[in-house]
Amino acid sequence: MRTARWCVLVACATFAAGCDSEPPLGAATGKVTFRGAPVAEGTVVFDGPDGSTYVADLEPNGTFAFQVARGVGLPPGRYAVAVRPPRPNKPGMGYVAPNMKKAEYPNIPKKYHDPKTSGLEATVQAGAATASFDFEMK
Repeated sequence: MRTARWCVLVACATFAAGCDSEPPLGAATGKVTFRGAPVAEGTVVFDGPDGSTYVADLEPNGTFAFQVARGVGLPPGRYAVAVRPPRPNKPGMGYVAPNMKKAEYPNIPKKYHDPKTSGLEATVQAGAATASFDFEMK
């Protein structure tokens, strides 16, 4: 009986140790500009080679941040980057006003909406050091 308890204890300890051994995450910050002016609205999208996608909102001064905190951050690796207009707020109950127009964002050219056509890339390293990326759109 004592041996069985010992085996269960060792198995639980091994399993618990394996749960905490996730790969270290990285942090990334940066600024998005269009013709030298900060892009105040929109999102920055980091697409990983494994199909994962990470999204950060742009601040009014054009900055964004992916921070490492409580298990949230970016896995290390090379990312294709896109800059997209803000996500639309959908009206409740399926109602759409007849005169509602789709907002235009001329400061985010369509080529930058897709990570495959944007030409923007970022490489994130694991650890506490924050990588900084400035993306200039033309």
